[in-house]
Amino acid sequence: MKKLWECKIGEVDDALLPDGCDLPMRQAVEEAYFKITGKHSEFNFSGWGGKLDEIERRVVDEKQARRV
Repeated sequence: MKKLWECKIGEVDDALLPDGCDLPMRQAVEEAYFKITGKHSEFNFSGWGGKLDEIERRVVDEKQARRV
């Protein structure tokens, strides 16, 4: 059985993101992947264009509401 690692992290206003800011995040994940598995990944679909599904959005909104 094969597994994929998935991660959604954020959020930040896109106006705060400098050009090329995908690279350090992608490199960090690639490095961690190699340390854990001992091999380089076959692919890495990552970047700042992710979206939360309906349940994830509800969890985030409820967590933020509790902070207020």
